[in-house]
Amino acid sequence: MFVAQQPNVCLASKIPPDLSGDPNDARAKLITNQAATGTTPVQVVIPFFSKGGVKFMSIAKNRTWGLDFYNDLVGPTLHENIDVETWEHDPTPSPLQSDKVHTVVDMKGIDLSSLGINVAWPEADDHAKLCISARSEQVHFVCVGDMNFTIAQRKRGGGTTAFQCEPLWQSISGILRDVAPFPHVRSRRNAKSANRSHRAAGSRRRVRKG
Repeated sequence: MFVAQQPNVCLASKIPPDLSGDPNDARAKLITNQAATGTTPVQVVIPFFSKGGVKFMSIAKNRTWGLDFYNDLVGPTLHENIDVETWEHDPTPSPLQSDKVHTVVDMKGIDLSSLGINVAWPEADDHAKLCISARSEQVHFVCVGDMNFTIAQRKRGGGTTAFQCEPLWQSISGILRDVAPFPHVRSRRNAKSANRSHRAAGSRRRVRKG
């Protein structure tokens, strides 16, 4: 992950004694502001287990990988349609994954009414970075990470952690609001072309013209 995500650490503490003996330890490097460098495209999927035996997949890419994180890495790794809820103030990619079979659907926001809480907010006010398997899938993944579903994120390193937890998936699936218009239309000039792309992708919600 040190190489794949190329993370940086702000306001780092001193190196703990148990890390000070190995200057090549990735954690020690980050604490001393030695972020991974290089321009070689990197994408990784690393499986691991918790102490309790739960399986996780760490999915990540660096800033020079160049493709879309959810369309070209997360979705194909899980082999599923996925719904994403992220902070999206930039144009979003096409919903059609690189395998031309599955889709990534941009959700509109969060509504907690199904939990008995009268609170809701739109994705524009939500700094979440999560995705779940679509309701149509039989296997249900939850992914929590640090990547938004926007074209601009192709220039940024980051990742997500995927795992299966049915009660959590059910809870999240119940509070995600339905599909956002595709794509985010910023002007009348772009509305017609956006509507054509939307129809071709077979998305589940129409873009309103104008």
